Amino acid sequence: MFQTFQITGAITAIEDAVEFSPKYTERTFVVKYDTSADYSYNAALTLANTKLGMIDDFKVGDNVTVHFNPSSREAKGNWYTKLNVWKIEHQR
Repeated sequence: MFQTFQITGAITAIEDAVEFSPKYTERTFVVKYDTSADYSYNAALTLANTKLGMIDDFKVGDNVTVHFNPSSREAKGNWYTKLNVWKIEHQR
């Protein structure tokens, strides 16, 4: 079964796009969430290739709900996880 995830919070950073190859470019942004706890949490989320422009209508401080799929891969005995975004919504 395939499951998607979402978080709601405030954008705290939007990074520039980084081209890793002619066929792959990604852009990262950070959302701070669960501010009711003693410590808030941050999630770095990734936009890739055709989805890079999805963040253009947002700015730091905007409250959003982000829908994403986690993806992990192993390289040389280490595991790396990305949160691949497929939808961003403004929250009022």
